[in-house]
Amino acid sequence: MANLLNAQKTIRVAILFLLFTVLSASLNIYSEIQQGITLEGNRLHSAHALLITDSSDQVLSSLTTENVNARVYRSLSPDGRIRAILELGNNSTFLPIHDGRQFSANDVQAAMVGSDVPVQTVEGESFYEYQGTQYLVVATLGFGERSLLSEDVLIRDRALFSPGVLETVVVDGAEAESQIMREFGEDAYAQLASATGRRTNIDYVSPILLGFGWSLVSLGCVIAALLMARYTRPLDTVRHQLGHTRWWILRSDLFKVTTISLVSSAPASILVLMMARAPETAGVAIAAILAQAILIVVLSGIVISYRIWSQR
Repeated sequence: MANLLNAQKTIRVAILFLLFTVLSASLNIYSEIQQGITLEGNRLHSAHALLITDSSDQVLSSLTTENVNARVYRSLSPDGRIRAILELGNNSTFLPIHDGRQFSANDVQAAMVGSDVPVQTVEGESFYEYQGTQYLVVATLGFGERSLLSEDVLIRDRALFSPGVLETVVVDGAEAESQIMREFGEDAYAQLASATGRRTNIDYVSPILLGFGWSLVSLGCVIAALLMARYTRPLDTVRHQLGHTRWWILRSDLFKVTTISLVSSAPASILVLMMARAPETAGVAIAAILAQAILIVVLSGIVISYRIWSQR
């Protein structure tokens, strides 16, 4: 009867933790999709995008010196559909793609193209040609084939930013916005126009939803940890009376808590792998789920340790 009761308590805690890990996974997926839709609908620009006319090497030098996280765009066609791009710093905002991968630091000459952009296939790899140079296509832009970016091209090639030539570039990123204002002054740039729908959803509603959701996740972790510590108390009392050492009891409890946390994290991790649009986002979401599991183990360990060493 006692074993059945302990099993029921364990299942309750596992279900509670499962619910909050699924909530955590859902918040990560929601954030990724919402940011991706916003970028897709606004030509890959965020609310921090600035239009600046100056020597591109001077702009890049300013951002690189301060190790600023930013994206820099330069239009290569009259309609702005073909653009050069450079990613500086550790940019954590992923571009919306539905096939392929994000740009990496090792990509010297690479491209992302929309689904309607013609490419050449050589030995199973796709290439986009611009001014006689072949660029390896690493991804297809947009969250689907019929996206707003189906005719766009992004080329990662620093040589496309002309040194010493006065040209117009777009600098995007919260840190970059502050740096440009500080370095070039308010008269040197212009704020890009932003859509009303994006400002309503991203700037106001989404931060509230995400903040509330993450608050619930944090509270859930604390509750799950306290319940785990509470449910192990009767058995720990018996073990203590039977002469088991405090360290042995603690190790046994931590093993149980760790097992429950990891097993409960598995369904949420599978959900992330199935729903995440980008592998990088999936990695971040799974890391957050594992961090929850570790947090619960640590909090439970602290409470259990205090209780065990308080016993006479």
